Amino acid sequence: MNEVWKSVRGLVDHLYSQPGIELKPAFIALDILCLACYHGRSYHARERILTYKGNYACEQHPYFRFARCVARCESPLEFFNHIYPDPPDPDFTFLLDSLIDPMRNKAVQHLRKAYYSVSKAWAARWLGVSAVDEKETSKRIMDFVNRYSGEGGCTEDENGMFRFSRIKTKTPASTSSPAP
Repeated sequence: MNEVWKSVRGLVDHLYSQPGIELKPAFIALDILCLACYHGRSYHARERILTYKGNYACEQHPYFRFARCVARCESPLEFFNHIYPDPPDPDFTFLLDSLIDPMRNKAVQHLRKAYYSVSKAWAARWLGVSAVDEKETSKRIMDFVNRYSGEGGCTEDENGMFRFSRIKTKTPASTSSPAP
């Protein structure tokens, strides 16, 4: 998979920097997705966005607008459905498929850090879960949270609220030195 991402990076870095080459905003957006989700480098994704700021063709393209949202937002899954149904080619779909797990992992980690509990509707939207009935939705949410955070990462109460086990944060060690 890394070889495919290197190809996308080469396309965006080297080919699109040549004068007279037509930019393909879908692949620039894919590079931004790769930086933000697959490699976890949101700073580099924002730099890539600034590189193409002012390029009307890029800024108005729906994929590029989606990628901007991804770089600024912790959970890109709610935007994912906007570009997935209409890919420019089959390879693009393959690359998007490879990003689903890293995006869900990022979303689960963010939910566990930021919230003690969330509603079923919010968790389903945040994790990109769509199901026909309530039980199936609950089961899929629990499966995702437990897959990405281990068993016991989440419980559902009788009101349909999901409660997350807290992620323990490391406390900095005391830096005070003993008195002389």
